[in-house]
Amino acid sequence: MAVWNIVNLIVSAIIGAILYKVIAKTADKSRSQRNAAIDQSNQQVEANNQALAQSIDQTKQEIFAVQQQWASQVAPWYPMDYDSIEAVDFFLAAVRNHRATTVQEMVNLYETEMHQRRMEAGQQQILNQQRIGNMLQIGNLFMQGQILNQAQQINANTASTSRNVDWIARDVFGKRNGL
Repeated sequence: MAVWNIVNLIVSAIIGAILYKVIAKTADKSRSQRNAAIDQSNQQVEANNQALAQSIDQTKQEIFAVQQQWASQVAPWYPMDYDSIEAVDFFLAAVRNHRATTVQEMVNLYETEMHQRRMEAGQQQILNQQRIGNMLQIGNLFMQGQILNQAQQINANTASTSRNVDWIARDVFGKRNGL
């Protein structure tokens, strides 16, 4: 029986070693496939990053070229205090509609327009405040009317009570005095 146990032990060890090699080989193959997929994905990401970096560099060069063009062609005559999109759009519309022919006319027209807008906005704010004031006055008048109505009701109730007290007093004193 001891020999049989030794044979079983040796056979089990051999089967275990074979299974270990098969499982290890399968696991290594699976890891290799995953690593290959990851490497391929990393290569695609790197290629995309390189393309993006080239695009960024190209955009930077284009921006630099526009900045140089601005500095040489526009900056010498364009008023820098009016470099907002709103001002530029206004200036273009003023020239296109023949409302201004010089930079000074564009700036003066723009300032006049902005002043008018500020004044109109201020007037609108005043009107809104007046509307609110009017509403409050109407509310106050309504409340005063309610208070006056209540006061009149109190006066009427007081007069009625006073008449009733006078009547009771005359009736009680009249009976005492034999009237």
